[in-house]
Amino acid sequence: LDDIPHQVDHDIKVNAEKQMADYARMHTPAELTAIGARLMAHLDPDGEMTDDVDRQQKRQVFLGRQDTQQMSKMTGKMTPEYRADQEAVWAVWAAPGMNNPDDPDSPSGSVEDADPEKLAA
Repeated sequence: LDDIPHQVDHDIKVNAEKQMADYARMHTPAELTAIGARLMAHLDPDGEMTDDVDRQQKRQVFLGRQDTQQMSKMTGKMTPEYRADQEAVWAVWAAPGMNNPDDPDSPSGSVEDADPEKLAA
């Protein structure tokens, strides 16, 4: 139900929720997932109703507790624009062989400014 685009009419959303509640009484969770997918296929067959408003409502980041090594798990959903920005940053700053604090010979900074021979090594 959370995947129904905001552009779908309110009465249709209410009817979809009622139908899913009725199905939930008779079906397993796995079957309900498949039924929900079919419902979405009927409500938005081309997948064109989802827009930036829907994406902004779904963006989120979860930061887990620190474990015994003070590491934290991070999960979330990002908009297509944010993902593109992150991939550009990672391509420059997290390229293999770059900015490795355990390797004194590792080039630091941007991959574009690194000595190609040092990077290859």
